[in-house]
Amino acid sequence: MVAEVSQLLIDIRNKSNINVVKVSDIKLLEEDIKFVTNTSVSFNTLRRLYGFLPKTSFSKKTLDTLSKYLGFNSYSGYLNNRNIYDNWYFKMKLLRIEKDNLDFTESDLKSFYQSLYNNTNVVLISDYIATLISNQNTNVLAPFFSGLEYDKILDSTKVKFAIITTHGFYKLDDKNKINLYKKLIHLNSFRYCIPLYNIDYSYLNGYYYQVLKLIKKLNHDKSEVLFVELMEYLKSFYSKEKNVTKKIKLPAINTKFHPVLMSRYFGYLILNERILTTTLKKDINDYLNKIDPKLFLIEIVPSLIIKEEFEYLDTIFNKYYEEIFTRDRWTADGQGFNFLIGLANVNIFNNNIRAAKINLNLIDLEKVELGYTDYLTLFYNVTWLKIMYLEQNILQQAYYYSEIKRLANKIGFYKFIDIANQYKHL
Repeated sequence: MVAEVSQLLIDIRNKSNINVVKVSDIKLLEEDIKFVTNTSVSFNTLRRLYGFLPKTSFSKKTLDTLSKYLGFNSYSGYLNNRNIYDNWYFKMKLLRIEKDNLDFTESDLKSFYQSLYNNTNVVLISDYIATLISNQNTNVLAPFFSGLEYDKILDSTKVKFAIITTHGFYKLDDKNKINLYKKLIHLNSFRYCIPLYNIDYSYLNGYYYQVLKLIKKLNHDKSEVLFVELMEYLKSFYSKEKNVTKKIKLPAINTKFHPVLMSRYFGYLILNERILTTTLKKDINDYLNKIDPKLFLIEIVPSLIIKEEFEYLDTIFNKYYEEIFTRDRWTADGQGFNFLIGLANVNIFNNNIRAAKINLNLIDLEKVELGYTDYLTLFYNVTWLKIMYLEQNILQQAYYYSEIKRLANKIGFYKFIDIANQYKHL
């Protein structure tokens, strides 16, 4: 019994992405369990379960509720089906399907969905779906995405799933990529789990732009159309296309958008305006008081860097430092690195070069999600170039300038060459 409960607690930790290493984590877990199951497990009970208080025996009701959180009907249902959490068992299942060239059975699909909903075996499932994509196996892909309930999957799980499965598309030429997208793009779970979660800046001037046009053509959802219009603007802006100025309006005021989409919208407003107006600052500040600053600032920070609005960025960091740089759950590292680059630019603005170097040295570009790597690296290299320019380090200036030029030409973001030219060695 003790071993089974211990495994149950490990599975809950994996699903929730809450490490449960401090008492405040218990509170987060309590709220998440209530949200998912509509049933409460008390704060003190959870503290006993995770060893913050002396342990006692636990009621069937508690164990049933925890099992429901994992997607099972009861604790006995969890015990009878928990092998979906066993990586080895799950891999053997996938190998059998692949070896015998089998389609997914209803039982297979159920276990795959449960794994994604519970944040288990995500890499194994994603790898397998990526293989199906590279083989253009729509006979299996279409049923898989048709039954997948994307709103049951954690954001962090969707990011992992999107990054790995997108790799399957990279193995196809552009024509086959687009043909496969055309066959699957109408499926909500496909759109929300792949092209809308792995935003591929590296191919914004290539196949990904064609995918965005397919999404916009569907005209399925206001948030999707808004997202595509904003990405079209970024493509034009960073690629230095003519007639970049574009008026993008938010749809009906009662439409509720994801904080990151709102961040992208305000990032567009910053880039599209000649100066950062008092009114725009007020609107940003109002949103910062209403939603998670960490999510809302993801796309605003790069725009403020581009427009060199470092005084305002300094104000934001000073006010929301804890919320921005503290992460309780797994998120894409690119988000945290994004803020570190912003902080480094603020420190350069304040003539604190030593602090700016420390900020940049905390960044490991290999941990950045693939579709975001080139884009973030351009900001990273530009920031180092500024430092080398101020220190009159001619050799390092030349290195960072050449890297910026190479990468900007590679993905077509020529705006960064213009920025780098301001700090080019003589």
